[in-house]
Amino acid sequence: AFWVASVGVIAPFLLGLGVIAMLIPDAPLAKGIFIGAIFTATSVGITARVFRDLKQTHRTEAKIILGAAVIDDVMGLIILAVVSGLVITGTISLLSASMITLKATAFLAGAIAFGVWIAPRFVKRVARLEIENSKLLFGIGVAFLFSWLANFVGLATIVGAFAAGLVLKEFFLQEFKGNTLRDLLAPLESLVVPVFFMLMGMQVKL
Repeated sequence: AFWVASVGVIAPFLLGLGVIAMLIPDAPLAKGIFIGAIFTATSVGITARVFRDLKQTHRTEAKIILGAAVIDDVMGLIILAVVSGLVITGTISLLSASMITLKATAFLAGAIAFGVWIAPRFVKRVARLEIENSKLLFGIGVAFLFSWLANFVGLATIVGAFAAGLVLKEFFLQEFKGNTLRDLLAPLESLVVPVFFMLMGMQVKL
């Protein structure tokens, strides 16, 4: 996933830089770098949705691409921080890039630690309580918490939700019997997802 993400960042960046050099030969280097940086951005949500609609989320290739999309998001933030500083001030802010890298690394490491040591204990205790809709409430609660933390450190909120899904997936389904969280959320998803894509389309300014 890391190597796929690296190629997925470097190739669009160089292509954007090259296209600007071809179309606007007199353009300053900073402009080409900025356009290249824009091309590195991806959408984890759209990627996940496409695989979902194709019913291919179980494939190894899909898992690699989704993992790469999350790493790509972190890399893209670092690049945009560096490029923004370069375009605005004319210098590269190593401090800003280092802080974003540190926050992103801390978030991902914390998510893994939570999934390995803390989450299984919480899930077992909540499952024993046999509270109505505890599966739905606990799953959404963790997703919202991770989304908020991701947003807090400067990452896309969906990266946090994606991390929560990875953390809870296996033992969460083992402890809570019955319908999966996806099944429980299906009616809400049918309402919200079309609105999301409509809003994304409305924001496009050709």
